[in-house]
Amino acid sequence: MQYPGPKPFSFSARNAGEVPKVQSYLMTIFSGTESMISEYEIAANAYNEVFKNINRREEFQMADDGVHSLLPFKKASRGSITNTFQHVLNKLLNNKNQYGKNITIMFIIDRQEEFDVSKLMELIQKVKKEFRIQFLCIAIGYTFPTQICNKLWSELHNIDEQQFQIPCLIKRPSDCKTLELLFIKGFQEIRDRYLSFQ
Repeated sequence: MQYPGPKPFSFSARNAGEVPKVQSYLMTIFSGTESMISEYEIAANAYNEVFKNINRREEFQMADDGVHSLLPFKKASRGSITNTFQHVLNKLLNNKNQYGKNITIMFIIDRQEEFDVSKLMELIQKVKKEFRIQFLCIAIGYTFPTQICNKLWSELHNIDEQQFQIPCLIKRPSDCKTLELLFIKGFQEIRDRYLSFQ
């Protein structure tokens, strides 16, 4: 699926000769809210399996009381997208030498949560001056917050792609094995197609 979005600023390799692709640093944000109870641990295990040989990565879990490590699953009643992205973007800015210039932020979410982009704009502008950011979403189910993710993409994503993309949609099948296979396939595609860019 593709959704149009504004592109006020982007890095481009055009007219710069042959620019090699560089593996980005992967920062993955999982929604740790109770609505993910049927998917979370399956998704986390599939993620760890697919990305086990990718050393340049870091994971975050969004919950109502802050940002946590990937496991254990917090089953939070709500989450704050605003606070979570403040945490991740501040971490980038405070550790610039650790990450390199190419960053992939992957956001895995199933429903709308608290979000105020105005509270992120100053941080976003600072981050975009320092890094090439690729923003990807994995949509879980049919209440995925498309408008929020489109807005995050339009503000954060500053490489050559010109349209918001959802590279993976998980439709919440009834059996765990099918769900596991969907996550594995989706993560493999992201690992193989998206992590390296100019």
